[in-house]
Amino acid sequence: MSDAAIELSSVMNRKKLSKFQIGMIALCALIVAVDGFDTQSIGFIGPALIAEFKVQRPALGPVFSAGLFGLFLGSFLISPVADRFGRKIAILISVSIFGLFSIAAAQSSTLNELMVWRFLTGIGLGGGIPTALTMASDYAPEQRRGSMVMLVSLANPVGSSLGAFMSAELISLYGWRSVLWAGALLPLCLAVLLLFVLRESPRWLALQDGSSKALRDIVTRIAPDIPNVQATRFTVEDVRESGVPVRKLFADGRAVGTVLLWVAFFMGILDLFLLAQWLPTLMSSAGASAREAVASTALFQIGGLVGGLALGHFVDKKGNFALAATFLGMAAFIILTGLVSSSIYLVFVTVFCAGFFLIASVTGVNGYAAAFYPTSARSTGLGWGLALGRMGSIVGPLIAAFLLALHWTNSGVFMACAIPAVLASIAMLLMPRSTAPVTAGSAQPATGAAR
Repeated sequence: MSDAAIELSSVMNRKKLSKFQIGMIALCALIVAVDGFDTQSIGFIGPALIAEFKVQRPALGPVFSAGLFGLFLGSFLISPVADRFGRKIAILISVSIFGLFSIAAAQSSTLNELMVWRFLTGIGLGGGIPTALTMASDYAPEQRRGSMVMLVSLANPVGSSLGAFMSAELISLYGWRSVLWAGALLPLCLAVLLLFVLRESPRWLALQDGSSKALRDIVTRIAPDIPNVQATRFTVEDVRESGVPVRKLFADGRAVGTVLLWVAFFMGILDLFLLAQWLPTLMSSAGASAREAVASTALFQIGGLVGGLALGHFVDKKGNFALAATFLGMAAFIILTGLVSSSIYLVFVTVFCAGFFLIASVTGVNGYAAAFYPTSARSTGLGWGLALGRMGSIVGPLIAAFLLALHWTNSGVFMACAIPAVLASIAMLLMPRSTAPVTAGSAQPATGAAR
């Protein structure tokens, strides 16, 4: 029987991360990286699909969209499972789903079959990222939660980039199906590793039973200097409730903040996908060579990786004000890209800076959302926010296509791209302070802050 009670935050918020915490967060990054490869794999094999099935490019649209709709649905369905039944089980379900259905996709004999399997694969992919980010958040100290989640989020474009190089080799040697086989074997091998190595979230365990052996064993790994751990009960500032925790997204004064976060998720990911998919085309129409157009997209992604690494502490320290500033910086450089689009060398500079602020903003919102919600609703809050962002990923490229169909100039399209960034900046600026999460610059969390 427990003879003492300790607030778990006092253990998790130690200045120095333990090797165990670093290991668990690294596993979360690996999940996000594999997710990034599998999500983009369908794009890598697009040209090979056209050649094999003798179709035109528009015929691939439904196949690409099916995966995005699966991602949207998976974020909604699997994220609440992580809050109700545990982060680990939700991660294993997600990783297994996108591994198993990738096997089926690799054996597709028609595009319609491939479309169905990619939709089902997308459901697993949609649940993987928010749950992994939630787990990383649960293992991170509250004052560094934003930067830790941003860092793990950056594993997604890293996985996509490495996957592009690997896919090029696989297609040339073994054909397009080999890419989908790789997209199946990687997550299935990862699922086995996670089954034996990944430990449940300590914050989630404390919410269920602060005296459980599983929780005490984790605390021993994180802080071996704490005496008499096996006779200690650990608590968190949250309440366990039955059912799916959706209503907690709007309880305790979080309703306004939840809606504003949804605006930021939607607008940020809308711009991200719009620019990532249309930047080469816009540059080519402005007179850039094919190599220069691809280089501009690569610099956009590289700028994002640099920005995510460089701005993590700034976002941790200044919270929503930092994100309002990064979204505004992103809008400024998107506008500048439109103004200098006739000079490819100036474009290289502006798209690098646009990516620097854009991806830092999008990953920063992930971190802020993870800190905004309590343990019992963290995965649901992050998953539903990302689901709204997935809608933006569908809408963004369509907006660019619509504007170009109206014969807008490149400069006009870039100017229009800046509007969502400004709206996201305003949304973050208006976040209510009463429910603000704890930051590195605050000695104590604000009233109602998530733990």
